[in-house]
Amino acid sequence: WAVGQPNGGRAENGIDIRRSGNGIYGPDAMNDRVVIGQQGQGNTFTNNGQAGLFILNANSIMPMMDPVLFDVDITDNTFTENMDGIVLQGQADARFIGNVSDNEFNMNTQDGIRVTLQQSATLGDPTPGSDPFLIDGNQIIDSGRHGIFFDVNFSNPVQSFAFANALIEESAFDGTRTLIQGSGSNGIRVVDNSGLNSGMNEVGQNTYTVHQTDIMNSGLSGILFNNATAGGTEIPNGGHALI
Repeated sequence: WAVGQPNGGRAENGIDIRRSGNGIYGPDAMNDRVVIGQQGQGNTFTNNGQAGLFILNANSIMPMMDPVLFDVDITDNTFTENMDGIVLQGQADARFIGNVSDNEFNMNTQDGIRVTLQQSATLGDPTPGSDPFLIDGNQIIDSGRHGIFFDVNFSNPVQSFAFANALIEESAFDGTRTLIQGSGSNGIRVVDNSGLNSGMNEVGQNTYTVHQTDIMNSGLSGILFNNATAGGTEIPNGGHALI
């Protein structure tokens, strides 16, 4: 499946998915999942005026109810010459789980992958012992700004209790190392303005882990972390992490 055109493309997002309130994808909350591509069955997103793939998760805050986990699986796709390759945007108490795996990003004019978390949104299930959100085996080449950009309560710092637990590493499928090369600014940039804890999140320590990743020829920094005074970020440096 090709989204966009070699000449002209779409003026908006290639695919635009917006979930709000109590909306679910599937017969019940246990099946709230979106799959974009599979191994050997990926899609092509080319020359779209905004993101190749845009997903907004804007779960409403409902007293006495846990937010719905929104599972995304984005695997083996190609994103070329879009404004952004992939944008995941969480608002209110939205929760993203899942993975972005084994995709190719080429010459996107802004970011290869951008994650924006506002209010008390989370990337990864904040329940203790849960798996991180996996970003593995991606090849991110010549992004105009950042290869991967985490905007956590920065662009909209109101109710600054977002949570992120992200793991960037080699492909779980075939062991291919993640490559971030030729970014105009930073290979990976994290701007984290979230607080350490909130009533919505069981875990307050934001964690960004980078293993088995090659970051090369960035215009500024390979990895740049910016923490506001409220932020609580742990930067593990194990294995072959390039930090």
